[in-house]
Amino acid sequence: MGMPGFVRRTVIEDELTGHKIVIEPGRLFTRINVDGRDYYFRRLSGRFDGVGMSVGGATSPSQSGYTPGRVRR
Repeated sequence: MGMPGFVRRTVIEDELTGHKIVIEPGRLFTRINVDGRDYYFRRLSGRFDGVGMSVGGATSPSQSGYTPGRVRR
């Protein structure tokens, strides 16, 4: 439908694969963390914006070593 979806902060610990996934919405971005690797999506458009690595529980792009990224299509 081309509309933004809303998600709540969620932590998923997959017992089968051992992966830990954290979904954390912010004011401008939604951060999805998979085993310490951050993926940022623009909050309103859902467009992929970049990647980073969490450092000591950082929650914003400016604190986490964020770098703009590209989506492979």
